[in-house]
Amino acid sequence: MNQPRAFHVRISPQSPLLLGNQTSISNFQESEDYIPGSTLAGAVGARLLAGCTAPEHQPDHASCPERHACPFWHLFDLGQPQFGFAYPGASSYTFPYPLTARSCKRHPAYDPQSGLPDQRHHGARDSLLASFAYELVSDPAFPHRAALQPDLGADWSLWSSQWWQSFDQCHAPGCQESLDKLTGYYQYAIDQGNVQVFGVAEVDSSRATHVGINRARGVAEESLLFTQDSLDAQGSHHSFHARVVLAAAGADQEAALRQGVVGAHQIGRGRSRGYGDVEIGWVSPSPLPPLSRRIERFAEAVADAFYPYAQEDKRIQASMPGHFFSLTLRSPAIFVQDGQPQRLPDLRDLQLPEELLLMRAWARMQPVGGWDQGLPRRTSLAVNAGSVYLYYAPPTISLDALLPQLETLELTGVGAEREQGYGEVTVCTPFHYLSSLTRLQAFFA
Repeated sequence: MNQPRAFHVRISPQSPLLLGNQTSISNFQESEDYIPGSTLAGAVGARLLAGCTAPEHQPDHASCPERHACPFWHLFDLGQPQFGFAYPGASSYTFPYPLTARSCKRHPAYDPQSGLPDQRHHGARDSLLASFAYELVSDPAFPHRAALQPDLGADWSLWSSQWWQSFDQCHAPGCQESLDKLTGYYQYAIDQGNVQVFGVAEVDSSRATHVGINRARGVAEESLLFTQDSLDAQGSHHSFHARVVLAAAGADQEAALRQGVVGAHQIGRGRSRGYGDVEIGWVSPSPLPPLSRRIERFAEAVADAFYPYAQEDKRIQASMPGHFFSLTLRSPAIFVQDGQPQRLPDLRDLQLPEELLLMRAWARMQPVGGWDQGLPRRTSLAVNAGSVYLYYAPPTISLDALLPQLETLELTGVGAEREQGYGEVTVCTPFHYLSSLTRLQAFFA
């Protein structure tokens, strides 16, 4: 039986891009700074359909007598390939910052050229574990507190904000500015097993004002001007990186994917005006550390977060039995239960043990939609990319049994409409333990 397999692509712009899955109703249209998975799927599908030898059967591929020789049928009808979101980056698979990311308010993030911190850019921090530890030890009503710290009483008094203030400011030498939320993208560089976080510079943009056209007469419409904001990523160090997952990667499906991906494409809006020209090719990104290693490093970071409290109060355990892990969304995710959108995933839908305990969620929701063959798709509510869920596996759950389930989850994604790129997830992404506030505080001290 064929197993799911991931392929990585690089999208190199050759002209300005107008990206987005929703059309503005105002006279100002902005471009997204990423390529939605549905856009990539549409480009690949259009390439394959261009070679169709029986166009009369396009509305019903299953009845086409030539379907067994049709690359489109092999790729899209025999399975549901998952075309992930493509984010900008210089040379590797890139990620949006998690909602727990922070940076110095005065000297934010990374140098745009090198992607590294320096005197004017104090790097990125991650507040996930520092926030979790502070909230658990300071709030007697924190969920599952008794299971994790059974010796703590409900009247423990070390709740003072001074504990959190030490994590709420920049610890670069000579800087005590407060930390602010961080948006944008980052990427990893891996050298001989060592992982380093790099920032991704913003893609340049430009604005152009156009005259609206009367569709009935084909001439300029009086008093109708509109402005479009486009990405100028062509010819720069930027490209966009995405992942495509084939659920059952057979030889015919792989061949169809390669035929549909490699080469020149047009994506996005404004293609008749010269926007949207791209070249798509394969790329082999450096893989993340093995999941078992990431969970191990994550556990070390959890112990670091609880260590200062354990030194202050001997009832607090820095190392707890069981295992912690995080799920961080690389793309928006659509969770639905009984027809209603949900902010939290259901463990049964994730096919994870129901004994897992959700410790904390940093998650927001946004409306998502799009277009399909010129018609609008139904708008849904999705959890934002970068949202984070922190779970605890009690000692009764074997890590050896949990690891394959998490590896499958990371490969196939979570939630609905994954074939459109929604629901990409990373388990224990290194950003959470490499940029942990507790570790960086000790580093800068």
